[in-house]
Amino acid sequence: VQFRDGDTVLVNKQGPVVVLTGDVPRDASIELTERSRSGSDLLAVLPGSAGVAGASLTGFRSGRPFSETLALAEFESRQLENGDNVSLAGAGVSPTVLINIKGEHLGAPVIGVRRGSRLVDVLNHLQVDPTLADTGSVHIRRTSVAVAQRDSINDALFRLERDALLALSDTAGEAAIRVQEAELTQRFVERARNIDPLGRVVTVRDGEQQNILLEHGDTIVIPVRTGVVRVGGQVTLSQAVTHQPDWTIRDYIRQAGGFSDRADRDRMLLLKPSAEALIVDDDSLVVEPGDEILVMPKIDNKILQNAADITEVIYRIALSAAV
Repeated sequence: VQFRDGDTVLVNKQGPVVVLTGDVPRDASIELTERSRSGSDLLAVLPGSAGVAGASLTGFRSGRPFSETLALAEFESRQLENGDNVSLAGAGVSPTVLINIKGEHLGAPVIGVRRGSRLVDVLNHLQVDPTLADTGSVHIRRTSVAVAQRDSINDALFRLERDALLALSDTAGEAAIRVQEAELTQRFVERARNIDPLGRVVTVRDGEQQNILLEHGDTIVIPVRTGVVRVGGQVTLSQAVTHQPDWTIRDYIRQAGGFSDRADRDRMLLLKPSAEALIVDDDSLVVEPGDEILVMPKIDNKILQNAADITEVIYRIALSAAV
């Protein structure tokens, strides 16, 4: 219908409105008709209602509040009233979970396994080429861990931003410096909030793969074997260097042009293909093929009042997102 200026639209009287919550994609208010107001009518307009096992119904009848829990069949036949609140319950947990497989393997990228399956049990059924796959560095990426890492980073960023904005000054010159610091801090916070943690879980201990319980949505990462060592961060030229058995961390850094002017020369990060991250302050650790050396920046506490907090955030981001 094409509307024109001056048209009048007649709308029927509003029907019973039911508030829908629980195991639904989004809480909503559903308007029913006087003739179609049963539980089955409500489920008919709800996408994905096939997984509903029951419902909790609250509202008023005869002027008195009531609340009851109904099985699916009973709920479908129940007549709903205006103002009712329906909370749908799912059919419980699935007997299987989906696991993603990423990296050097020969099978499907997603597999379904029995709930309660463990990592080593699943790895025993995956086809890999041992000459290409680094089976000793298998690890997991887990959504719940990534969420926890993001919460931790956001909490540190909130404290950093709060301290920068609430810093006190004794003189006009010091106040101007604090304003500039606050602006720099806010720009840093905005960029840091865009980092997505990987949720990596180290599953190798003392060279042995731990048979940990898998969760729905886990990603099993099987790294590819490589003969290079990556060097990044505060170096003159980030690059990948061919692994040399007798080289130390500083040898690889020299190969990348040496430390930049802003580098922290006393502490570096050594990221392993197994997702293990080590803070290095000397040359005692052995660098292996596939490792990544990350030189961290050094924050001058004479320039920024919140240098320690900024350094903490930088390390949290580097450890959780490998950047």
